[in-house]
Amino acid sequence: MFHSTKIMATLGPASSSKAMVKKLLNHGTNSFRLNTAHGDLGQYNRMVANVKAVSNDVPVVVDLKGPEMRCVLKNPLSVSRGTTAWFGFSAKDEFSFNRDFYSNVKVGSKIFFEDGRCGAKVIEKKDRKLKLGFSGSFELKSNKGVNVPGVGLDFPALSKRDKNIISWAKGKGLHVFALSFCRSASDVLALKKVLGDEPIIISKIESNEGVKNFREILSVSDGIMVARGDLGVEVKKERIPLLQKKMIMRCLNEGKFSIVATQMLESMIKNPYPSRAEVSDIANSVLDGADCLMLSGETAIGSYPVESVKEMRSACEAVEEKVPNLVDMKFSSSTSDSVTKTIYRLSHYLKVNRIIAFTKSGYTCQMISRFRTKVPVIGVSWKKRTMNLLGFYFGVVPVAVKKEPRSSREIISLLMKQKLLKKGNKVILTGNMASGKEQHSNMIEVQEIR
Repeated sequence: MFHSTKIMATLGPASSSKAMVKKLLNHGTNSFRLNTAHGDLGQYNRMVANVKAVSNDVPVVVDLKGPEMRCVLKNPLSVSRGTTAWFGFSAKDEFSFNRDFYSNVKVGSKIFFEDGRCGAKVIEKKDRKLKLGFSGSFELKSNKGVNVPGVGLDFPALSKRDKNIISWAKGKGLHVFALSFCRSASDVLALKKVLGDEPIIISKIESNEGVKNFREILSVSDGIMVARGDLGVEVKKERIPLLQKKMIMRCLNEGKFSIVATQMLESMIKNPYPSRAEVSDIANSVLDGADCLMLSGETAIGSYPVESVKEMRSACEAVEEKVPNLVDMKFSSSTSDSVTKTIYRLSHYLKVNRIIAFTKSGYTCQMISRFRTKVPVIGVSWKKRTMNLLGFYFGVVPVAVKKEPRSSREIISLLMKQKLLKKGNKVILTGNMASGKEQHSNMIEVQEIR
């Protein structure tokens, strides 16, 4: 089925069986996320095996922890306003952190847990431990995320565990990776160095450093995730809506895909129906120009994973026809830029049914998708990486072929067999025709299928 806005569902106890994976795909999921902040390789093996058993084409995103921080508790900690507790940095401590930032904080520094749901302040430092005073009631559990806003933390981009997971993922044929807490382009380049073999890298923007260095991060990434949970703790939460719009706009104009994540249907972890505010949030994210929306706890641990996907798909489809073209339409000296802008305009003037791009790298589809045309874009490619990449772009239907097509007639015949085209359709075909250049769109062909 054709979907304009793509949906990514996080795998977890509620969604990792073959039967559930199949249901999620049937109701509008386009990719799955493996959150390596939780679980172990044995669990990841089962999850990936179940996805591949249902479909070998759907992308699985390996979400690496990166330089994030988490709390490590031997037992849950119930706190209320005024509660104090000592946190250390050793596995021997009853309450500790997985990274050592003792020297980076001072008395008065604020520390937040689980996307800011629980707040505390450092009230004493002693013997490499921090005495925290909590500001509200909360049940704090182990392995929850930790934020220390306004404090520079110089951690390596990848941990030893991240590198072990990368090795495992490559062995499983997984090539799409998300990097948590991406701070700069150097973090992305460090990941690329370890990955090799043309990976697809999604940089998660969830810190003040990531916001400041957004442009340089985008330049070396394939896509961006606006990870609003931690970002809303690291920067003032009222800044999030405008930051989301600005980052998506930059992605659109550069032909990179964007993902909006966190708390999109949070209430559906426990409830069968979303709140009106959540439906509005989904719709507005689509109208902002997001390519993909992500579900986290809703599908990983929630009671209504399928219903969550169905509600998200419904909310997306209600506004997709109204998504505006937010790209600057001035023609430039770039052949690809001008050709794809011409295709966008022709598709409306000629009232075509499909835009067909045969592409090695996916670049032509990326450049057309950014206009948010109402005409479906069929991306025909013979490269596995390109199929995975196009699976994240708004309005693009990836179609795999065994080898590079020799003619437009061959492509049309193939798509008719797959019932993606029919007699009477008017189509625009585009791609890179014998230019000898990479990422270069230089052809426009109009055909009416008879």
